[in-house]
Amino acid sequence: MKRLIFISIIFLIFFIAGCAGNSRRVGVLNNSTFEMRLEENNPVVPGKLFNLIESGTKIRLSDKVLFTKSDLKNSIIKDNVISGKKVLYLIFTKEGAKKLALVTKNNIGLKLAFVIDGVVWIAARIQTEISGGEAVVTGIRMQELLNKLVNRMKR
Repeated sequence: MKRLIFISIIFLIFFIAGCAGNSRRVGVLNNSTFEMRLEENNPVVPGKLFNLIESGTKIRLSDKVLFTKSDLKNSIIKDNVISGKKVLYLIFTKEGAKKLALVTKNNIGLKLAFVIDGVVWIAARIQTEISGGEAVVTGIRMQELLNKLVNRMKR
C-alpha cells in the first residue's frame, strides 16, 4: 500500500510539473511566455505600467527582463506539507540560480514581478537573498492566483 501511494505521488508530481516527455521542462509554465522583472520605483527611469491581475492596481516594471523560461529548470504548483495551502516552487538552472542570488541580494524590499503571457500575475516582495536556486512563492492571495494559473495552463 505504501509503495502504491509513493508511486502515485511521484506520478502526480511529474504530471503537475509537466515532466512527461519534455527534455527541457519548465512545468506549469511550459506553454507560456514567462518573464521576471523588477519593480521600478524611480519615475524618471523608463518603465512600463502593468495591472496586477488579482487587484487591478498598477505597478511600474523595469524594461529589463531579468529571467525567462530559459533560466528555469522546473516550476511546480503543489500543496505545502505544513499549511496545506498551494505554493509555487521555482527551480532555477545553474546560471539562473547565480542570477537569482545576485538579483535578490541587491534588491531586498523591491517587488519581483512574474509576467506570464504579458500579464503580471504575481509581484512578490524580495525579503531576503535567495541562494541555492530554489524559490517558493507563498502568500494570502496565492491560492486564488495559483488556481487561476492552473486553469489558464489547461487551455
